[in-house]
Amino acid sequence: MEDTTTDRLDLIEQRAADEFAATTDAVDAVEHAEQAGGAVETVEEAEALYAARLVTEAEATDGTWRGEWIGDQPTTGTLHP
Repeated sequence: MEDTTTDRLDLIEQRAADEFAATTDAVDAVEHAEQAGGAVETVEEAEALYAARLVTEAEATDGTWRGEWIGDQPTTGTLHP
């Protein structure tokens, strides 16, 4: 099956969009590292710091088992007659 010009242009547009998204994610990560005072030397380190923050926030707020379980106390049982 031969690629048409339209198919090639669609592929190029998708690659450009993917690269743009990756670049904006890296910029967000670096800005977060600067604001948080993180001692990072590479974009990869900044991205790791940013990812850790996002995961921590998600665990605390998105209904994960940690957010639902920690702090829950049974109202009946041996400890609460």
